[in-house]
Amino acid sequence: MLSRDCCREEQILAERTVTRFAADFQWAGGLAAPGGVAATVEIEAEAAPRLARAAQLLKIRSSQPAQLVYTGKIVLLRHREDEPFGIIGIDTVRNNRTCEIWIRIDPATLDRAYEWARASRTVMVEGTVERTGRRLQIAEPVRVMPLDELFSVEAGS
Repeated sequence: MLSRDCCREEQILAERTVTRFAADFQWAGGLAAPGGVAATVEIEAEAAPRLARAAQLLKIRSSQPAQLVYTGKIVLLRHREDEPFGIIGIDTVRNNRTCEIWIRIDPATLDRAYEWARASRTVMVEGTVERTGRRLQIAEPVRVMPLDELFSVEAGS
């Protein structure tokens, strides 16, 4: 058995002299350990390839941008005649800061967005935010709709 604080488990298990990796977890004096959490974890050396693969898969997933939901009032409506899409901008919060996100939408959704803006309806947008220069943009939203319609759709289900 070997115990190191600074190394990754798969590197430890790859050592020829190591047959098993064990880690003990101790909680601060004023805290009780959460239920269902083991105080000790042991990993056999034969698990090294699987552990390395699991770590690789987790790294791949964490590097992909997240699709998140943003809500806010429409503060911008834009459509150029020669473009097959329109843009709406919403005032929202991202990373604990207020910001404006531009969302690229099809002309039919843009027509409805004019009505949503006139009625001051809060819009919900789901997608991946990308930074283009100084602007935040969702180029391919998963969904764009008034927030109140989400609740009426769920209530009708």
